[in-house]
Amino acid sequence: MEEHKITYILGAGASFGAFPLVKKVDGKHGDMNLADDIKMLGEHLISIKVTSDQKFNTAIKALADILIDTGKEANKFGNIDTYAKYLYHNGDSKLDSLKQALSFYFTWKQIVRKKFDDRYLHFITSIIDESHKFPQKVKLITWNYDFQIETAAKAYKSINFRQFPFEGNEVDLSRSNGDFCVIHLNSIAGLYPYREKGQLLIDIDLI
Repeated sequence: MEEHKITYILGAGASFGAFPLVKKVDGKHGDMNLADDIKMLGEHLISIKVTSDQKFNTAIKALADILIDTGKEANKFGNIDTYAKYLYHNGDSKLDSLKQALSFYFTWKQIVRKKFDDRYLHFITSIIDESHKFPQKVKLITWNYDFQIETAAKAYKSINFRQFPFEGNEVDLSRSNGDFCVIHLNSIAGLYPYREKGQLLIDIDLI
């Protein structure tokens, strides 16, 4: 008998333990939505002076302004996704700013603030088979920009997930490596290294 294949579709609620949803709901994050949290991060960056380097502070201020503007504008449309769709259909250059805001926000929250929804680890643990492997018959699809599922998978040494775009490896855009496969339908927010004129640079973008 042919073995059945299983595909799990993960919605925004799958990351609710780490991030607010796109719309306000009562619960762990109170009355805050994703746009509000992005705006708040921008306000936080403005309130601190990271270094005496004025050029660096100017760059941080520019990033903070992008975060604040993105949060404010997204709230006018009800959520960040509808705002992004509006910018896309109008060919508005602010779409690039929105991508920068989302990418920095998720990178900051997950790498700097260590935000993680434990349910992802519970979910993967429930799927691992007797041979300590991630079943080849199981695939994952997510709407989320975050890399919560990758972080959870990385906790298992037995899972073949070599490419991780936050440790100096090349990015595998298919997000599929050996036994582990997850597809990000809306792209994934993160950072990745690239070389230019012999220097190693870091780019933050939706990839």
